[in-house]
Amino acid sequence: MASSEILAMIPASEHERIKETDPKPIYKAFVIGHEGESQGKVIGTGTVVARWFKSAIENLVAKIQFGLKIFHDHREGTNDHKGRAAIGEVVGKGTKMIKDRLSAVAVIYVKPEFRHLPLDVASIEANVHFAGDQPNDVYSAEVEDISGIALGNSAVNRPGFAGATLLAQVQAFAAKIHTTQFDTAEGNHTMTIEEIREFLKTEKRRPSDLFGTEDLLRDPAVMGLIDSERKTATAGEYAHRKREETTWLKDKADLETKVKDLESQISSRDLMIIKAKTPTLFEKVAAERKLSDQQKKFILPKIEKFSPTKPESLEAEFGKFIDDQIGEFKTTAEVFGIKIEDPKPQGAGNGGQQASGSEPVNRTGGSGAVIDEYLDPSKNPMIQVG
Repeated sequence: MASSEILAMIPASEHERIKETDPKPIYKAFVIGHEGESQGKVIGTGTVVARWFKSAIENLVAKIQFGLKIFHDHREGTNDHKGRAAIGEVVGKGTKMIKDRLSAVAVIYVKPEFRHLPLDVASIEANVHFAGDQPNDVYSAEVEDISGIALGNSAVNRPGFAGATLLAQVQAFAAKIHTTQFDTAEGNHTMTIEEIREFLKTEKRRPSDLFGTEDLLRDPAVMGLIDSERKTATAGEYAHRKREETTWLKDKADLETKVKDLESQISSRDLMIIKAKTPTLFEKVAAERKLSDQQKKFILPKIEKFSPTKPESLEAEFGKFIDDQIGEFKTTAEVFGIKIEDPKPQGAGNGGQQASGSEPVNRTGGSGAVIDEYLDPSKNPMIQVG
C-alpha cells in the first residue's frame, strides 16, 4: 500500500492532533476485516465461523471511530479495557480491493514507547450480530459496535480474518507533510496539504477540478493504482476463465465416461440377445449345409464360445465360425483315424436305411471304426473347445 494511500485516509484534524504530542508520528495501515469467512472467538460460546458480505465490510468501516483504542493482544475471555494499556489509536480508515475482495483498512497511530513491538496482524473487539443457522454452521455477520482493536505478531497470533495483516507504514518526519503558498488579503499564507484536502472536501471538489486528465495519469500514485487494478482484474479474469475451463473439462470427461459406459451396456445387451439366437441359427445353418450328425456333435459344444462383434454381421460371422469348425472337425478325424460319415441325403427316413454310397457304420470300435466319443469335445480332452 502506497504512503499516499495511507495519508489520504487520515483527516487533517487527526494528523494535527497527533503532531501536538508526537512531531514524527508513525502510521500503520492494517486490514481488520474482508469479504469471505472469518473464524473468531465468541465470549461464552467459543469459535464461530462467520460469512462477511460486502455490505458487512462497509458497515464495519462505518462503525470505526477515530480515537478507537488499540491494544497489544486480546485479554482472555473478555473485551473489558480495565487494566489494559492502550498502545495507540485509530486515526484513519477506508476500504481497499485486495485479491478480488473488499477489505476494511484501519490506519493506526502507534505510541513511541510501543514501536519496538513486532506487530503485523490485527483483530477487532466488537459486538457482532450473527444471523440464524446457516449451512455447515456458518453464520452471516454484522458489526453492531467496535470497542477496540488488538494487534499481535503472526508468529504467535492468528487473526480471525486470514488476511488481517499489516499492509504498510509511513512516518511523517516534518511538522507539515507538504506545504504550498498562496496570496490572500492578509498577505502570503502557507497551507498544509491537510488543509488543502479539507478545503477540497468542504467545497466538494474533485482532483479533476484542479488537474487535467493527463496530469492525473502522470501521477505515480494514480499510475500505480491503475496498474494494480489492471493486474487484479487480469488475474481475476484469468482465474475465472481457468475455473470455467476446469469445470468444462471435468463435465466433458464425466459425459464421455457416461457415454462409454452406456455404449458398453448396449453392446453387452446386444451380444446377449445375439448369443441367445445362435442355437436356432445353428439349426438353420446345419440344415442348409446338410451337416452330418458327427459334425453337429462336434460343433454344438463350441457354440457357447461363439462371440460375434457386430449385430449386423451376425450371419456372416457365424458362417465363418461354422467353416472353421468343419475344418477343425476334418483335421481331428484325420488325426484319430476316424472315418467321416457322409451327410444323410434329404428325404431319407429314420428307419435305419444306409445312405447311398456310404460304408456301414461300426460303433463297436476297431480299425477304421467311427466312435462318436472321439469326436465329442465334451468327452475327448484332446479336442480344444473355444
